[in-house]
Amino acid sequence: MNTTFFSFKDNSNLNIVVKDGKVLAVNPQPAPGAATKHYVTRGAFGVNRKGQPDIAWVYNIGAKQTPYAYDAPTLNLEPTKRTPAGAHKWKVRQAVGGGPVLVQNGQPFITTEQEGMSKSIAALHPRSAVGYRPDGTILLMVIEGRNKGVAEGANFEEMAKIFTDLGCVEALNLDGGGSSALYVNDQNTIKPSDATGQRPVPAVLVLRKK
Repeated sequence: MNTTFFSFKDNSNLNIVVKDGKVLAVNPQPAPGAATKHYVTRGAFGVNRKGQPDIAWVYNIGAKQTPYAYDAPTLNLEPTKRTPAGAHKWKVRQAVGGGPVLVQNGQPFITTEQEGMSKSIAALHPRSAVGYRPDGTILLMVIEGRNKGVAEGANFEEMAKIFTDLGCVEALNLDGGGSSALYVNDQNTIKPSDATGQRPVPAVLVLRKK
């Protein structure tokens, strides 16, 4: 399934990517030399060495861009190893970012504004998202959209309700629109919304059967 938001200019990831414990891309950070620095903790999904999933607000810190997770999102407060509250090193083996977080503690909790994203949560679009249940079962969700009269898409509130109805304790929105895709046995499960077909993306989440 597709995951991160990315730059159309150079196809680079705009969210964190961790593969086999190595940080390949980071969550948004202030532009170097910017007169006004804007800090955000952005939602991310990760799995640790034991295969246990987690969703948190994440910021990369230090020369090694070590990911730190926080218990709550923060906007325009520089994240450190101690702040905001709940700061701890995010020890994940695999991870991808997106945003906003949709569900926390089994309840809808949409942090669009706190993550420095568009304030509109009502628009219908193709969507991709990930969540998990208390037993660690991971659920991938892709919603077809922009297919008039067939599939109009969904908004964040609808997505959060689907995940809570399915018993998820946490859920995260990922890049949507023309990026949305969920392949099962090499077959896409939805009709791409771009007229040119499925959009190439720089990072994906792959689940394999053991």
